[in-house]
Amino acid sequence: MEQIIKEFNKLSHSNGFEKCIFHVDKFISVLEQTRSKIISDPDNANIYLETLKKEVEVLSSKVKSAEKEIYLSISKFGKCLDKVFKLDLSSAYNPKLFPIQHKEELDKAILMHLARSGYFEVAYDFRDEAHVTLSSDLLDQFSVMYSIVKSIQNQDLTLAIGWAIAKRRQLLDHGSNMEFILHKVEFIRILQEENNDLKALAYAQTNMSYFGERSGYTSPYRKLFEVPSYDKLSWLFAAEFCSLMGLSPESPIYLAVLAGTMALPVLAKMGAVMKSQKAEWTSANELPTEIELPSSLIFHQIFVCPVSKEQTTDLNPPKLLPCGHIIADQSLSSMKKDTVTGKMKCPYCPFTSTCDESRRVYF
Repeated sequence: MEQIIKEFNKLSHSNGFEKCIFHVDKFISVLEQTRSKIISDPDNANIYLETLKKEVEVLSSKVKSAEKEIYLSISKFGKCLDKVFKLDLSSAYNPKLFPIQHKEELDKAILMHLARSGYFEVAYDFRDEAHVTLSSDLLDQFSVMYSIVKSIQNQDLTLAIGWAIAKRRQLLDHGSNMEFILHKVEFIRILQEENNDLKALAYAQTNMSYFGERSGYTSPYRKLFEVPSYDKLSWLFAAEFCSLMGLSPESPIYLAVLAGTMALPVLAKMGAVMKSQKAEWTSANELPTEIELPSSLIFHQIFVCPVSKEQTTDLNPPKLLPCGHIIADQSLSSMKKDTVTGKMKCPYCPFTSTCDESRRVYF
């Protein structure tokens, strides 16, 4: 990884990009100046065009030189990646088993990821070009969130505290202590940076006394100085902001890419092994091997039917019997076929019931 980081730093610090942009901007400026001269003095248009031709040739040469520098850096970085990561990742992708479905939802997720990341110009262009239906009000809300997040990262909590006070009731109903955390960070800042005990005390009495009974601290000094960094605080704020909007705290696109990055090497290796053994990955919408992910990327419990020993899916969901035991829908259907009266005995207790008495379970 050290070599990869080294080549990446070379690529990121290459000034070829700046040179290329500078020369292109210069080229545009020359074109605009020549156009203005021709409009104001059309009789000498040929002279201006001849001068433009010479300047364009010089600028074109400089752009090509800058591009060459960029391509060289990218090429070295690509070769370094190929040398370190020798796995063929294409073997991890099977479009027949995992076809792209609900493209509209994917486009909407991409658009929202761009907006919540602050790339609003790109987000609006993507919305128009991909014809994604998303209200401008939602994008405006993300714009408000991003401006507050940037101010937090600049260690200015004024906007964030104002927002939290305005949303106090909603935050408390949501079980969030975001406003208290913001006030606590600001209190510590006044205490440490301004070195003004009286001002800090007055701030705490004015803004933090409301949370005295809600904090649950047995001591007024407990965890007082345990405050998050401004980067962590900005993430917490964005998560709470999105939660109040009814959205996930983290971008679904970010989580999917993160989980996919962890899964790709395992899937590529499994694909290579299956290929060498002339076996095929045939289970649609199901991975051929277990992928170990951190707890932060596990959102749904996995239920394995105790009868069939198979993991439940959307097509074979878990069903709750009246007695409280849970089995897969296909197992329930198989048990129904084996009865004449339509009443089935639970495989784990003497209770009997019909198939209609069972209901879908959501974990």
